[in-house]
Amino acid sequence: MNEVEAYQKLLNDRNAQAEAWSAQRTNLVLMAERHLAEVREEGEAQADEDAAFKAQLAAEKAAAQREFQEMETQLDDDVDTEIENIRDR
Repeated sequence: MNEVEAYQKLLNDRNAQAEAWSAQRTNLVLMAERHLAEVREEGEAQADEDAAFKAQLAAEKAAAQREFQEMETQLDDDVDTEIENIRDR
């Protein structure tokens, strides 16, 4: 009877250890899933932020190009006016 009891104890210990490992594995999986969700959210937020920044830069570039074009046109007009004034003298 002693050997049977020892065997039963070993089985119970093994089962308890397997349950503990299973619980630990479950906790690790949950922690990893939470971490992945956080990383994904951060990545998506960063991507949104980057897209907004890129759109802002594009708008600033377009505005600068319009301003340059206006200045170039005004300069050309001023040069033409000066040339005409010189010719008229």
